[in-house]
Amino acid sequence: MINNRGSIKWTTMMLPEHAELLRELWNEDNKIKNPLLDPQEMELMEQHLQTAYLDKLRTEFTIYSPSALQTVTGTITKLEQQTKQIHIKKEDGTRLPLPLQLIVNITIKK
Repeated sequence: MINNRGSIKWTTMMLPEHAELLRELWNEDNKIKNPLLDPQEMELMEQHLQTAYLDKLRTEFTIYSPSALQTVTGTITKLEQQTKQIHIKKEDGTRLPLPLQLIVNITIKK
């Protein structure tokens, strides 16, 4: 079976600057774009956020980062209107400040 490594096999014959630029292009291809939320989804997330905060419910947050979407589970301990952040107490007891603009989805766990 032929093992085609694509452009990787040519990097040994390139200048280090060219190989670095090629690596940056590969890393850029792996990045994901921040999903755009429509107003209905944002309103639904706001309702879930308020319900989870007032009732101290265990909640799963899907968070955007350039490399992948991450999930964090915990309870909301604090809402900050001025800084537009929430503070989450994770299941392991650690606290995490989370900017609202990075939240992609909110799911209330039963």
